[in-house]
Amino acid sequence: MRVLSFVIPTIWRFCHAANSAISSQSPCSSNPCRNNGTCRDRSLNRYTCECTAPFAGDFCDQDKDECLSTPCFNLGTCNNLIDAFNCSCSAAFSGPLCQTALTTCTAQSPALQAQRILMFLLMTLSLLVLIVALIGLGVVFHYIVKVRSLERALHQAQELSLLCAVLIVLVARARTLFDSGSFCGKEGLGNPPRMSDAVCSSVAVVLHYLFLVYFLLLVLEALHNYMLYTYVFVRHPLLNLTGYIIIALYLPILPVGITGGLLFQSYVTTETCWLNLDSTNMIIEVIPVLLLVATAVVTAEATSMLRNFPPNPLANEVKRTSAITNATGTMFIAPLSLFSWLLGIASVHNVSLTAYICATVLNCLLAFAIVFFHSMGNERARALLERTFCGCCPYYKKKMRRARKQQQQLAEESEMDNGTDDFVGNDDSDQEILTRGRNERFPKVKNNIVEWKFGQKPLTLSGAKHTIHVEGGYE
Repeated sequence: MRVLSFVIPTIWRFCHAANSAISSQSPCSSNPCRNNGTCRDRSLNRYTCECTAPFAGDFCDQDKDECLSTPCFNLGTCNNLIDAFNCSCSAAFSGPLCQTALTTCTAQSPALQAQRILMFLLMTLSLLVLIVALIGLGVVFHYIVKVRSLERALHQAQELSLLCAVLIVLVARARTLFDSGSFCGKEGLGNPPRMSDAVCSSVAVVLHYLFLVYFLLLVLEALHNYMLYTYVFVRHPLLNLTGYIIIALYLPILPVGITGGLLFQSYVTTETCWLNLDSTNMIIEVIPVLLLVATAVVTAEATSMLRNFPPNPLANEVKRTSAITNATGTMFIAPLSLFSWLLGIASVHNVSLTAYICATVLNCLLAFAIVFFHSMGNERARALLERTFCGCCPYYKKKMRRARKQQQQLAEESEMDNGTDDFVGNDDSDQEILTRGRNERFPKVKNNIVEWKFGQKPLTLSGAKHTIHVEGGYE
């Protein structure tokens, strides 16, 4: 019993002393922080490590990854080092960050390259369709239809301005000629011709001018069709060809000159030479075009609505048919041109496959609309197409018989009044008969004398205030 009373207190004092020694020792005494990290004692057996750059982690044993921020350009490979990194560049680039291009190519991944090539093919194909349509239309009218009129001259001016703009877009819509940078691969090898900032901005200014001329010509044609259909000017149109051309060529110089003089450098981006959608130029260029297209469409709609009203008795029915056809064409061509233009700019600026597909479809529709309405809006072309494609149709044959019968009646009446048979020949072609029937009247007003011409003989009506005297032959 005495032994136990001695041993137990001794063991208790030994354990208490050992526990006190352990409690007084700091958890940082073992230096758990590595790489010169600082240990901070927080509480019983707890500590934290304050690490020096570039180390991290609970024990400062992890190196910070400098490559997480992807510092290498042009698809260069980043190699992480201790408190540093380096970039492994492809053969087409150099510099610490692969930022210096040794070629004119921009490196792109295989997926992006395939998408860019598809966009290139779509845009190029649609532009070529539009170019072939415009050139083919001009060749056919010049060598086959062989017609010269104010209406055809306005159409030719539209086709020429649009053709010039489309050719420039085909060649210089992007920084590299023909958008050949689309074929650059991951290595960025190759040297496609690349335009400087000055050349690229000059291209954008020229495109601005050409598209303004084109849309202004659409407005002038719409006004001309309205005047022609209503025959407000019986003898002369609103303006002659020289007046229309002067307005179309010189009026756009003012907005283009102001924009080009003040905002020349901001026309373009690193990717496109067409139009920078993120600059003030976009507002200055797009708003006038929207106003022109709205004016053209409203005027064309007004012309089409006039079909519900009685026609001017002095109006030429063939010309009225051409005017209403051309007005209907303007209602299709103007919006198609606008949306094709806007989507073309957006597709090149944003490099968007969806925008490229939409622009391609609209370009093809625009080409068809121009060919169809510019052909059907000309009386000689209409007669030629009708004879070519409907020569065997019962409707066409009936129409020809009616036209020949009417021409024969006019010839007989002329022979009765003048004793001659030279009113009109009997060997006229079908096309001449169609375009010189009973509705082909060319009123001439001079000194209070109104003169109609049927065939080759004039019918002149002259009169004072209340009486009309007939001179010569009459219908």
